[in-house]
Amino acid sequence: MGVTLRILSYLRKYWKATAVAYVCLTLAALIDVYVPQLIRGVIDCGMRIGVSPEMAARCPPGQQPMEIVGHAALLIMGLTVLKGAFQFGQGYLGEYGAQGIAYDIRNGIYQHLQRLSFSWHDRAQTGQLMARATSDVEQLRNFTGRGFLQLANFVVLTVAITVVLFTTSWQLAVVSLLTAPLLLRVVIRYQKVVRPLFNQIQQELAVLASIIQENLAGVKVVKAFAREPDEVRKFEQQNSLLLGKYVDAARVQSFANPLMDMIVNLGTVIVLLFGGYQVMTGYLTVGELVAFNTYLLLIIRPVRRLGFLISQSSRAIAAGERVFEILDAPVDVADKPDAIPLPSIQGEVRFENVTVSYYGGQPVLKNVTFAAQPGQVVALLGATGSGKSTIVNLIPRFYDVSEGQVLIDGHDVRDAQILSLRRQIGMVLQDTTLFTGNIRDNIAFGVPGATEEHIVAMAQAARAHDFIMPSRMDTTQG
Repeated sequence: MGVTLRILSYLRKYWKATAVAYVCLTLAALIDVYVPQLIRGVIDCGMRIGVSPEMAARCPPGQQPMEIVGHAALLIMGLTVLKGAFQFGQGYLGEYGAQGIAYDIRNGIYQHLQRLSFSWHDRAQTGQLMARATSDVEQLRNFTGRGFLQLANFVVLTVAITVVLFTTSWQLAVVSLLTAPLLLRVVIRYQKVVRPLFNQIQQELAVLASIIQENLAGVKVVKAFAREPDEVRKFEQQNSLLLGKYVDAARVQSFANPLMDMIVNLGTVIVLLFGGYQVMTGYLTVGELVAFNTYLLLIIRPVRRLGFLISQSSRAIAAGERVFEILDAPVDVADKPDAIPLPSIQGEVRFENVTVSYYGGQPVLKNVTFAAQPGQVVALLGATGSGKSTIVNLIPRFYDVSEGQVLIDGHDVRDAQILSLRRQIGMVLQDTTLFTGNIRDNIAFGVPGATEEHIVAMAQAARAHDFIMPSRMDTTQG
């Protein structure tokens, strides 16, 4: 329930459109509830089938039977057009709110991913993150849009029809509810079984996305070591596991949906038997029995979709848990409340008794102290895993020290605003990354406001200007 309420809390921004959508939904449902009463009037007062004089006295006075039939037909046609307009408003505005929620959540995920520290990204899998930002968000959109509207329609219809049925014949209404406890038991059982299944499906789907992403990112390594068959086998194993989970969910759905239909139809049979008896004893009119049965058929449609709605809500809740796991991830490296902009630096770097431990494990660096002066070239030598990259990553504060201080021109990097610190540091990383766009954009990525002269100078310094120019720097994709 907590996840559901949190998902729905995103609707606050779109509360006007959402409120109008649910008003349209309620009015469309009330039209559905009113139409059977017109049918009852046509049978009892227009056709006067099996109506006693006492019952006929309830009909509108001064109207001929055909007038009643004609008026009812015109009114039903008009209400049908009006209902169509309400359904359009319900569908359009409901989807508008759902798309807005998806838009906000996607933005929230992307923005939070930019704030999360290197240590969090070290543990995360790119494929998992992509699945959560796309597939899981889409599940939330489906739930908050069509799914929740259909669920609300079921609730409104159920309440309104229950009131009408008890008003028409409380005995017949009680009889029609005899199968309700059994239906409720099936629904609850279905919910308990299907929710963990869909949670597993979302997890396995994310693992499959991770395998695809890792293979595409490392395709050169795969081909260099001739591991294509092994990669295909790994993908097939995960794909087979995902298929099994989908088949398990389909088996549960295929059993539950017909069972719910059977229970609902059993209720209809009971109503026809008992209602027929009441008609023969004069307690009900034929029109009232037809209207009563029409109401039951009206409620059967959303009941038949109840299994689908439950599975959809289960998938949405499972997706919501995975999405909020990202949004709730703490930012380990962030500006202090009193952080100051770092002034223009000269470049003195000093480590004082620095100790670093990753994720609470053994120290990677312990009591490291050294200084690097402006203009000085410093080389870090050591075995793999000795902490060379860690030392470099502490300067722009990709990670925070466990103990000690990292100082730039005497300023503790933890006291400075992160953006002002990193904008004054140039880095050449171990892995080369080209972003979507042209060559100019990639060269100027770290300095978006760089002039044409600066970009050309950087390309020349990298010995790349000569082979860039024939490709035309302003149009060639990176």
